[in-house]
Amino acid sequence: MKQSQVYKLQNIAIHAARAQLEERGILDPWAGLDQVRDIAAELNLGIRSISKLSLEQRRALIDRLIDMGAQVKNPIIYDSDLRAEEARSGKREPRKVLVYSRVTEEQQRLLDTLAGQIQWRQPDGYVRFCYKLFRAPRPRNSKEVTRLRIALQSILAQQNKNTG
Repeated sequence: MKQSQVYKLQNIAIHAARAQLEERGILDPWAGLDQVRDIAAELNLGIRSISKLSLEQRRALIDRLIDMGAQVKNPIIYDSDLRAEEARSGKREPRKVLVYSRVTEEQQRLLDTLAGQIQWRQPDGYVRFCYKLFRAPRPRNSKEVTRLRIALQSILAQQNKNTG
């Protein structure tokens, strides 16, 4: 899929801003890209990918990097660019935003109960497993809760099968 000129200019601006912020010590030189991906996740329902952002979301990302101290130009997005993006994605209607609810105490208790039944190899195995799944010590939204619950149930079933 061929990318638009605005997309390419935004890509250049994002990576130039990251390099500037790393040079100034605002972003960690070893994890600057991951920090930018974390900002992208805040803009796109937890998806840590810069390339998965829409043109408008990329504009917001660049604005945030500029607010942090980067000196880059945020390319202008014209209506024709938005129409071209819509045509490439094959969507005729505006994007629907899925809102994932916050994690409730009941969901946390369920996950902790499941994790307590598993025989982890290390004492911090549960936290490591969470980091492996979604790079956080605990689930942050209902989508991550579901993903973790299914994974924990699978591990528990596997351990019960091996012991029984």
